[in-house]
Amino acid sequence: MRPLLTTLDTPALGKKGRLAEPVVAAARTGSLSATADTENSSQRESAVSGWRYSTQLNQQLTSAQQSLDFVDQLLRRLELLKSDLGRELGSRRIEKEPLQARSDEVGAQWAQREAKTDGTLDGKLHFQVTGQVRQRFSLRGMDLSALTQGKAETLVLIGPERGVPPAVVVVGDGVDEKTLLQRFNRALGGMGLRAEVDDGGALAFSVEESALARLREGLMVRGEGVRFPAGSPQRVRLETESDPFQMPWQLDDHAGVRQSLQRVVSIIAQVQQSRAAILSAIAEAEHSISRLVSMDEQSWAQGFVADFNARLNQRDAYQGYYEILPALSGVSRYRVLSLLSLR
Repeated sequence: MRPLLTTLDTPALGKKGRLAEPVVAAARTGSLSATADTENSSQRESAVSGWRYSTQLNQQLTSAQQSLDFVDQLLRRLELLKSDLGRELGSRRIEKEPLQARSDEVGAQWAQREAKTDGTLDGKLHFQVTGQVRQRFSLRGMDLSALTQGKAETLVLIGPERGVPPAVVVVGDGVDEKTLLQRFNRALGGMGLRAEVDDGGALAFSVEESALARLREGLMVRGEGVRFPAGSPQRVRLETESDPFQMPWQLDDHAGVRQSLQRVVSIIAQVQQSRAAILSAIAEAEHSISRLVSMDEQSWAQGFVADFNARLNQRDAYQGYYEILPALSGVSRYRVLSLLSLR
């Protein structure tokens, strides 16, 4: 999924991709007043609002630069591992120890992903400007065919957090997939969970990475004896997507080294795609900011609505809603109030 960065998410950059100067969004103040006091008041209000806006953007761009630095370091280690694997593959006898040490360096770098990227790069190398990367998982016993067909059943999902009410979802009885997803997302929103259909057409859920471990230990479900037992809630098993960086490397013989080399080549391609996406987003941000500082609030609002609708209507699936969330997360209270004041 290409990361979304809109004019709300990224400030102006210097030549090296870092923040050059704070960006102050142009604010529409309505009819011009003939008095100097009104003009001065409007200027002060715009400056304060712009400072809040540029501060938020500065924080986001700092995180983006951290992600770019992390990806570059990861690429360097992967290229070194690739070179070592290729050299050993051409030798008569495999020297495992140097290869193991090099692969451990890659693993150690990857283990620092969340800290080094300020939580903006997820396990699939998708960049999320808001720093709220999510981990996708499936729930044992919850697949689309089982939840759409058969007898109706009310499922009660109970999370580990105290004070959060259980999620109640009615499944079965021929409900269509779109309606099922809507029911899950309405019910699970309080727990910070989302439901979607993954690329393979299977039902998947996601949660912020930082909450995954606690959710894994404490998510329970109670049914009515159709798909899940009635009575006391039972712990439901979370199955997360495999992490290509944490899988053991095959380094014992030529066949294993060849397999590892193919794996490294595939990972490098994935990391390069992530890097290109981050750079593209930064370039887009520079262009967006240059437009933002030269237009008033009404023009900005019209452009945002057009871009928002274009993204939303790209496909007829709930995934579209998931992809527009980064854009919405950049809309501050100031921005909403400013737009409402235009009416």
